[in-house]
This record gives sequence, C-alpha cells and structure tokens, in this order.
Amino acid sequence: MGFPVVECSADGSFILSKPPKTGGLVSFGTVAEQLVYEIGDPQKYLLPDVTCDFSNVNITEVAGVEGGMVKVTGARGFAPSNDYKVCATYMDGYRATAVCPVGGPRATEKARRTAESIIKRTRRMFKQLGLEDFTSVNIQVLGAEDTYGPHSNNTTPREVVVWMAVRHKQKKALEFFAREIAPAGTGMAPGLMGIVGGRPRVSPVLKPFFFMHSKSQLKVDVHIGGEHAETYTEAESDSEAPPPAEEKAVPVAGTPSP
Repeated sequence: MGFPVVECSADGSFILSKPPKTGGLVSFGTVAEQLVYEIGDPQKYLLPDVTCDFSNVNITEVAGVEGGMVKVTGARGFAPSNDYKVCATYMDGYRATAVCPVGGPRATEKARRTAESIIKRTRRMFKQLGLEDFTSVNIQVLGAEDTYGPHSNNTTPREVVVWMAVRHKQKKALEFFAREIAPAGTGMAPGLMGIVGGRPRVSPVLKPFFFMHSKSQLKVDVHIGGEHAETYTEAESDSEAPPPAEEKAVPVAGTPSP
C-alpha cells in the first residue's frame, strides 16, 4: 500500500503520488534521488525498447497533497540500442555463514575473540592440508554498533550476536569451517548460547555478469503452438545515439520549481 502511484501521459510526463495514510513521502528530494540511482549516462539510459535522455528533466512539487505529489517533465526518448544486454551468472566459489548469540559480561569482547579464534583455527587447518586461504572473511558483532564504524557509542551490552560470513574457492575448506562452530560453545569463551539455524551450510556463490551483444548477430526464432512462425534478425541502426540538445540542465540541481 505504501508504494507510489504513477499517472503517465503520452508526452512522457507523469505525476507521482501515493495513497494517503500509508507513510513515506513523495517529494522533490525522494524523486530526484531515485532518478539518479544507477543511471550511468543520463543522456543515454538504455532500456529494451527505448533510449532515454534524462538530462533536461524538471521535477515540480505539487503543494497540499497528503503524502506528497510531484510532476516530472522533460524526459525524451530515442531509438533503442543496437545491443542486447545479456545477464549471466557463473560459479565463484562457496560461502558459509554462522550466527551465534553470546551473553554475559563483556559479551562484545567474547563474541569477537570467539570469531577470530575460529577463523585462526580454520586457517591453521588449511595450511596443514595445503589449502588456500579464505577468499573473504567478514566478522560483525550485532548489538555492538559495528554497523556505525567509528561513529558507534562503544556500548557494553550483555547480549550480542556474532555473525561470521566466509568465502572460499573449495567446498571442502568451508566444511572444515562449519565443523569448528559447534565446539566454540563448549571450548571457548562462556556465553555462546546456540547456533542460529544449526551448523553452517556451505552453498555455491553465483556471481552476476553483464555485457552487451549486438542484435544483428543474433537470430530470433518465433514458435507458436509448437510450429515455427517467424525468424527475425535486427539490422544495425544509425539512430542509436540521441542528438545533442541546445541547452542541457542538471536534473536535480537547485531547489524545486515553484
């Protein structure tokens, strides 16, 4: 219910609002932030069916509407790109995650020391078995304001949660890591009360990879009812790049228009 509502017009302009009494805010600032999110080139934002030019967009707040309302104008559309965007994934090793509550006095120190000891013990095993080191190691003590970094209040809670996330090229290596979690409850600092979800599971890491591929180099076969209906190959176009406008305005600079 809290998502915005968009009323689009044929000229490319639209009015953005939201249902009343659902929280949140539609304003110049929130819309402008979304406009520049992962946009890349604002004069050449690539979509499957159009290339957008957002460099001369104007955002105007409409006053007196609960939850906020803005009108967005000035976007222009041009012929789509000559390329398809290919989204692929590939195997990039394995990962395992352990989450354990730790309670009692000096809980933060005990949690951090326990996690560091587990990583140290596992690395010693890797060395003895001729295995490579972890690809990455993340240790975070939830409840100790680790999220705030240098801006934390250095609190001393009596209960925290230690979160360990590790990656490695080999599944076998992370299985050794998983076996080292349970003994921490009886052989390390007191206060580790359980393992959330049980022994860590080792799962593959699928990493996304994106690239552009020329449409003219791909053949599209259309089948209807199990029978071949059409074969389509797109020709190269010279109208991909939008022509430069006479004047370009920064899309979110300054203040909302009156």
